[in-house]
Amino acid sequence: MITSKCLRLVMAAGTIAAAASGAATARADAKLGNPGTTSLSAERLAGFGLTYFADSGSDTYYGGGDSEVSYSFSLFGSRMVENLLKVMANRRAFVDRWGPRLAFDTFVGDGVSLGGSALFSVTSMPEDNDTVWSMGVAPRIGFTSRTDSGTFIWFKAGFTTAFGVVDDDSAYAVDLNVQCDFVFPLTDSFGWTLSPTFDVPLLAETSSGGSYREDPISPWSLAINLGIAGWY
Repeated sequence: MITSKCLRLVMAAGTIAAAASGAATARADAKLGNPGTTSLSAERLAGFGLTYFADSGSDTYYGGGDSEVSYSFSLFGSRMVENLLKVMANRRAFVDRWGPRLAFDTFVGDGVSLGGSALFSVTSMPEDNDTVWSMGVAPRIGFTSRTDSGTFIWFKAGFTTAFGVVDDDSAYAVDLNVQCDFVFPLTDSFGWTLSPTFDVPLLAETSSGGSYREDPISPWSLAINLGIAGWY
């Protein structure tokens, strides 16, 4: 039987391979930030995050409880130290936004990029071992510049639209995403990234037994993540 941990590792490996393959086929004149350059990156491979669940003002199945801050240290989508999943389970929050993402961006002008990322995660909830399947897309716009030391600063802003399913329950969420990638080149077309990220909930709905309602427990998230990027 394939476990959720195995699936997370396979997805993370595929994301890394895709980003590295782009760098392997790079043009000699491909420079990060130049018009016509395309980047493939594996984002949120590892990191530490704080997640804030606001007081829902309700003790129903869909939420309830006081405001709460959870923490999570993840590696390839697998939480090594956390209480985030427990909070999610208690509050019936079934969209896991924090797994690895495969991103594609192309520079349409000098230092200006358009693109987005895709996420797919499989998460086992604590206690009842329910499996949460989450997927989503995140279009965005970016602006990059290069420092005197050779490090690139790549600011990105956009939206994540994600869905989550577990048993007969499902959830839908839209977040505003702001991140700033510090890209440290290892070669002319490949490097690693350190990325502070900030996710702000805009819309969330939860469904159980065919009944939909607005979900007041969508979390705010602040994290520092590691990733890799290739450009060609």
